[in-house]
Amino acid sequence: MNRSWLINGVSDDGFTWHGSAKPSTRRAVIELDQKLKQIWYLERATKVSRSVARICFPDGTTYGTGFLVAPNLILTNHHVFGQPEDTQGVRIELNYRQLFGGRVTKPAVYECDPTVFITNKPLDYTLVGLSQPAKQPYLRLRHGEVAAQGGHVAIIQHPLGEPLQVAMRDNSLAYDDDTVVEYITNTDYGSSGAPVFNDNWNVIALHSQRVRDPRVNTATVWYRNRGTKIAAILSNPAVNKLIPT
Repeated sequence: MNRSWLINGVSDDGFTWHGSAKPSTRRAVIELDQKLKQIWYLERATKVSRSVARICFPDGTTYGTGFLVAPNLILTNHHVFGQPEDTQGVRIELNYRQLFGGRVTKPAVYECDPTVFITNKPLDYTLVGLSQPAKQPYLRLRHGEVAAQGGHVAIIQHPLGEPLQVAMRDNSLAYDDDTVVEYITNTDYGSSGAPVFNDNWNVIALHSQRVRDPRVNTATVWYRNRGTKIAAILSNPAVNKLIPT
């Protein structure tokens, strides 16, 4: 054992430097509290992903994302389901994922029950019922945690209707107020309605869409993603009474 190396790092008589000396290539330790995670972080990511659904429309080309917030309730965007009729013929597919090696799982399929339908266009959310309770776990919304500006977020989603994917690398929260959060992360068409998680994998927002920075007038367009805070959704009494305590 080289105790000095273990405590103080490599000494001057240690290994030889190789390659470029650019500033971007000479940092070994960066924000340990943000970049390194306990292993439970990955375990919990897998667990909460079971609650995220692919929303498949009858045309076979249009997709969205949603997630279970009760055994028989799905939360997604208003621009996914704007009226009860939009749910006709739609399949809610849970556990549609690709396994290591490339095999894709057979999802659990559910139908909507539009007799339970609460929507809000300004906040871009819709809560809709399922025709039967799902066997998969649901995501608890009453966890008491809030967004932390400057913190990190993760989004589990079905971009372009593909099997479950997660964006969790270098995702920073750039803005939040009473109703909205904005964040730097990767999504695509079909990600609408995905859950936005904090570092404890608790849902803090419902992903909605990207927003353009109006101050940048260049050939390169700069965007952030935005979502509606769960607290703002729960402030609707009709929603609040349906969400499990």
